[in-house]
Amino acid sequence: MSQKSRLDIVTKAVEQVNSKYYGSEAPERKMEIKNVICKELEEKGSIQVEEIKEKVFSDSPEMQEDFEKKLEKYHMEKEVVQPKSERTIKKFQKQHLTTDTGIEITIPMEEYRNPDRVEFITNADGTISVLIKNIGHLDSR
Repeated sequence: MSQKSRLDIVTKAVEQVNSKYYGSEAPERKMEIKNVICKELEEKGSIQVEEIKEKVFSDSPEMQEDFEKKLEKYHMEKEVVQPKSERTIKKFQKQHLTTDTGIEITIPMEEYRNPDRVEFITNADGTISVLIKNIGHLDSR
């Protein structure tokens, strides 16, 4: 099995467990998960399934167990995934968001991590506002 396939299996398992506990409408949670995976890939060039499990689901042993069960099917619960292609890693370096009104936003992970650049605000009515800060120049395509 290729490293890309292994990475796809790990990310799909993370998404499935996250959806089970948080529902499919948890964009902040999805972004944070992508951030964790991206950081691992940038810093180490690989992801260790054990570390991802602990970092992504640190607050829930039950979620960790569900994640591990999903990966046991593929014998990957202790795997180290090391993608070879830069393209594979690049897909984690940007957040692609689409609102229910059709607005599309792409945020580089380095900007997502900087609270002086982007802020996600959960409003009292449950809606989410995205605040983009300190823009020096804006282009239209």
